[in-house]
Amino acid sequence: MNKNKLRLWRSVVTTILLAVLPGLLQFPAANAASGYVLDQSQTAQNSSGEVGDSDGPYLGEVFTAGFSGILGRLSLLLENYAPNPATGPVNVSIQMVTDDGLPSGEEVGSGTIPLSAIPPAGSPTWVDTLLISPARVTAGTQYVLLVSVPGGAGIILWHGDAGGDVKPYPDGYQVVRFSLGWEKILTNQDWTFETYVWPSSLDQSQTAAPNYY
Repeated sequence: MNKNKLRLWRSVVTTILLAVLPGLLQFPAANAASGYVLDQSQTAQNSSGEVGDSDGPYLGEVFTAGFSGILGRLSLLLENYAPNPATGPVNVSIQMVTDDGLPSGEEVGSGTIPLSAIPPAGSPTWVDTLLISPARVTAGTQYVLLVSVPGGAGIILWHGDAGGDVKPYPDGYQVVRFSLGWEKILTNQDWTFETYVWPSSLDQSQTAAPNYY
């Protein structure tokens, strides 16, 4: 092969690599949402709780992780509250639980749902969100999902199941923060939620999911 053909061949190979490699390296970024798999869920609903009013600025649901990996996506059944609608974003937090099964304050993941994503009053809808700071979770460990509206920024409704003969989500329970602190709600009722995890088997580098999108 003469020098001119060699230079041409190198140029072609370089062009192909420059075109193809960025796409290969960015594969997880382009597929961040689809890379998460449904882990825990509770979808039954016949009631709702006010987030940001007398029920306390926080409502929460304790859940048990089924997969080890990165919890980076949530879905909640929400709507705005007509008499005093939220006027700003809604905060979500994933925390460890204490030995008593209450929120510990040790946050391992967090995110924000913009006001524009909150369904209007009377039209509860599942709201999907990617966490800004995903949580690394371990299968079999309990965590708590907290939803809050900043003080004075109105109210949203988080839908759930008020209970019956069968507990809708047997691997967890509701928590509510009243004026005296956190309380477990141990009757057969749970808030609606879905957690999505990027399993460790897909996270070979053990790099946290925020770098994926």
